[in-house]
Amino acid sequence: MPITHRDIETIIGIIYPVIGKKTWGASLVDNGNRISIEFGEPMPSEWELEKVRGMWHLFTDMCEWRLEKNGDVLSGSQDHSSKIELALLQVNGSFLKSFDLMLPALNATFIFDNQVVLQIFPASFIDAEALHWTLSLPQNWQVLEIGPGVTWSIQKYTDSRKKVTKDAP
Repeated sequence: MPITHRDIETIIGIIYPVIGKKTWGASLVDNGNRISIEFGEPMPSEWELEKVRGMWHLFTDMCEWRLEKNGDVLSGSQDHSSKIELALLQVNGSFLKSFDLMLPALNATFIFDNQVVLQIFPASFIDAEALHWTLSLPQNWQVLEIGPGVTWSIQKYTDSRKKVTKDAP
């Protein structure tokens, strides 16, 4: 079923509590083109491999992304890791000011109070398992998943990162 404006409103509603939260721990994952950003107060992680995480945890995966500031490009997902890491420093310590999600491909825009903008562009619409990006929520082991394709869902995980339920949007 195609995604609707109502779906977009629902997703924005899920993300709304993150607006105004401070960022920290913005980092490049596995020296690749994936990034993660923590939002809100640090808390013990439920995942065995992480010591601490933010109340909300953004993770990009099968997508392209770009960091901009005042109309200039700071870095993109295909840049050298040193350039990406330097750009991510400008995200740390800022506050999420606004968020938008656009049809038809679920492009996402995160705008921070220091004029840094993170644009996320889903990149794979063929792989039936490729998630574009996720946002771990602070309650009940839930994760907002954007992808595969032009889909979204809320997943519930066990502490071993196994999906246990899929809540229909």
